[in-house]
Amino acid sequence: MCPPPQIHRVRLLERLLYAVLPLGALGAGALAGVYLYLAPNLPSSENIRDARLQVPLWVHTRDLRLIAEFGEKRLSLIRLSEVPDMMVKPVLAAEDDRFLEQPGVDYKEQLRAAVELAHSGEKGQGGRTTIMQVARNFLLGREKTYSRKISEILIALKIEHELS
Repeated sequence: MCPPPQIHRVRLLERLLYAVLPLGALGAGALAGVYLYLAPNLPSSENIRDARLQVPLWVHTRDLRLIAEFGEKRLSLIRLSEVPDMMVKPVLAAEDDRFLEQPGVDYKEQLRAAVELAHSGEKGQGGRTTIMQVARNFLLGREKTYSRKISEILIALKIEHELS
């Protein structure tokens, strides 16, 4: 005589649990290991406050002819509330439409980029948020390595947590 269907479901659930728990623990351990390896070398998010852009401001005509160059461009941090809404909304729409909803890292976009990498084997667009761009441009280099990408994610989370 066969056991009732409920027992089959319970056994299936137990088997899934025994498979998922070790994989979850292994994944958590791997993430912790990566963090412990990279964290000591991460620059402080306070470096953002002192960042200076040493790039001159170039003014071009519509046909891209350079008509003026002005000294050094300096970065000065301001509060988001000080920026007019008419400036914020278009920038967010173009650059990072979920800026106000995610914690500095868009996990959905990171997963999409990882799936694309696994499928194509080539590094494509990396699902970079505005905060991640700040981390890359001011605190990290532009090389395309996995450790730099993970550092960028960790710094973005740190910036989001420590700075408003």
